[in-house]
Amino acid sequence: MMGGSRHIFLTIFCCLNLVVLGFFNTLQSSEPASKPVIDQHDGLNQFASGTGLFQTDTPNISLLSADVPPTPETGMGIDSEALLQLQTGVHQLQAGVEQLGKNLKVTTLDKDWGIAIFGSLTGEMLFAEQRPVIPSGIVLIAPDFGRDTPTFAVHAKQSQLGAAFQGPKIGSFQSSGLLLTYFYGEDYLADQPGFFIVRGYGELKNESWRIAFGTEADVSNPLAPGTLDFNKGQSAGNFGYFRGQFRLEHYSHLGCNAQVTTQLALGNPITTSFNSGVRNLVESNGWPNVDGRIALGLGPVSQKGGVKSRPFELGFSGLVGELRRTGTPSNIYQVWSFGTDLKIAFTEDIGIKGEFFHGQALGNYNAAINQIFNPLTLGPIRSTGGWGEIYVNWTDCLHSQIGY
Repeated sequence: MMGGSRHIFLTIFCCLNLVVLGFFNTLQSSEPASKPVIDQHDGLNQFASGTGLFQTDTPNISLLSADVPPTPETGMGIDSEALLQLQTGVHQLQAGVEQLGKNLKVTTLDKDWGIAIFGSLTGEMLFAEQRPVIPSGIVLIAPDFGRDTPTFAVHAKQSQLGAAFQGPKIGSFQSSGLLLTYFYGEDYLADQPGFFIVRGYGELKNESWRIAFGTEADVSNPLAPGTLDFNKGQSAGNFGYFRGQFRLEHYSHLGCNAQVTTQLALGNPITTSFNSGVRNLVESNGWPNVDGRIALGLGPVSQKGGVKSRPFELGFSGLVGELRRTGTPSNIYQVWSFGTDLKIAFTEDIGIKGEFFHGQALGNYNAAINQIFNPLTLGPIRSTGGWGEIYVNWTDCLHSQIGY
């Protein structure tokens, strides 16, 4: 690079997944009623402190701790009937412990609803030769004014906390929902810690349809490159983010190894919590943005990291909408885009993926470096972008991506 234009970043990243605290279930077990369940009145529930003996309700029978050597006082001289009762009690205890493990849950007020808590703890240190926009979540590089501006940041804002909900069936539809937050604060650009809710929706879903309402990722260009930093190239070629929307999806099954997915969403014209500066310049013109996508998936369905996918997926998407400038003159900007996304898994661990888009006034979709209109001419800005990468999963814990 020529002088002053080179930029070096070093990121040290670690992540620890949290244990799932509970999962979907009801107050009653789904196991057959004949399976024995331990309760507080079973004969194996009392421990003689300091003796190493579990006392039972059967006369002259006690269970010896493995840490205590047998002696005449530990009750080892028992007849065959007593031994049979003892073995039955042990089996009941084992079955009860197994049943207890299956029924651990987060209790809800309504027995028809279950909840699973999940999350991860993530630490990150960033060294930069020149000041980035948002040091804790790099988006862009600040302009070079001929000054040395090295920076250092350490944080845990990529840590996440979420809750998955599952409710009762309504006809053929299963009700469920998701809540997910990171800790970048309500306004990402402000770079202040706090809750940064990126998912918060409820849904009804069956084999052929999905109806959802709430905050979700945009329908258009749904893929993302593999990066250590949270931003994943948005505002620099990776189109889309998240917003409040009403979504309808249909799944057409063309056999076991082929599916056509059609998606349509009515979404907020303004992003939820990313571009505070853009929000102050434009507003909704009274209509939702209409966002649609059709995708073809080929190959057997596999699940990795909680996400189901097929080896080959090709999608085409587009959106239309309007924005109104808040100043004078009060210009109306036509928002539109079309794009495509492709993912091919050559093996379980090697593949390629990427996206392309073209459109106008797309700053609220993290395109055109978040620009919507030209401040001099006040005309809408058109933009074209995309990205592509090759990925390799060396092991379950080691992954590599290279792309542009």
